[in-house]
Amino acid sequence: TAQNENLAPLFEQAGLRLLDCVESPEALERQTEVYRQIGLQRDGIAREEGHAAAAVLLAEALETPALLRQSRRVIVVAERVAVPEPQAAEQDGAPLSFQQEGIWLVEQQHPDTTAFEVPMVWHITGPLDAERLGAALDAVLSRHPALRTLIVERAGVPSQQTLPPSGGALAYEDLRGTHAPAALAHARFGAQRKRPFRLDAEAPLRATLYQLDDESHLLALSVHHIACDGLSLDILLRELSEHYGDPRGGSTVEPLHYASYARSQRAAAEQGAFEAPLAHWARVLEGAPASISLPMRPTGAAVQALGGANAETRLDAELTRQVRQLARSLRTSTFNVLAAAFAV
Repeated sequence: TAQNENLAPLFEQAGLRLLDCVESPEALERQTEVYRQIGLQRDGIAREEGHAAAAVLLAEALETPALLRQSRRVIVVAERVAVPEPQAAEQDGAPLSFQQEGIWLVEQQHPDTTAFEVPMVWHITGPLDAERLGAALDAVLSRHPALRTLIVERAGVPSQQTLPPSGGALAYEDLRGTHAPAALAHARFGAQRKRPFRLDAEAPLRATLYQLDDESHLLALSVHHIACDGLSLDILLRELSEHYGDPRGGSTVEPLHYASYARSQRAAAEQGAFEAPLAHWARVLEGAPASISLPMRPTGAAVQALGGANAETRLDAELTRQVRQLARSLRTSTFNVLAAAFAV
């Protein structure tokens, strides 16, 4: 259909070939939102209940040739398009995606920030083969160039430079026999987290395995947000488990290389693929306040401050149900409903 022809290029940017798209009358009213979600968020889409775009998880590694995702409003069938791995020369010099460029610009203003670090720690009990785990991590990095890509600046413009697979990504520290080894491991990992990533000189992933005793370990990972998001972390952990369980196995699906995606995103922008969704949101947001009234510190500073604090509150089951019901009635996400509460 004509609608499918319009959607197809947006799927191609994410390495998928659209086979069919069947929408209910209610979904047709959401067509602009579907375009926005699929066209502008390669890394995935909102999973809140009721989202039409939740029919497709673009970042998920497909384990079968065809993907069927269904929601209450839309059914999409797509298949993974084989994307040949770019040669090193093709990866080097690739532009950053728009999302990556935004992160890079903030870090130019705050070179010592660790705000974009994504830390993870697991306490593993039972027998563990450290060498096998290290080989599994190396296999994952070999499959995903984004986890071994530097961001270098050439003539003031950031670009990607992918390092060849080298092995040895997992550091190992034997803390057996030390006093309070778990506390020591957490302290050492905490100290490491205070050391900012130097994206132009090191890969955006750090990994250390701390051995606490014969059958107790802490696995600590830090990944820079410029190379990951929530969905891609799910893929990393799944593949790490697969390669550890079967060193000769693991996923057989060829991943979409981020350098290729960044190039296609820039090309799509040059061809005007984002003009329609941008025009839509310009109309929707017309008349909205230019800034928020939340207290910020320091007020009027030329450079954004990244420091802050957390304030926690709990919503009971009934209020949570009401928030979700309101989100569905407004055809938006629960996040947007909660964010709007700041304006009340």
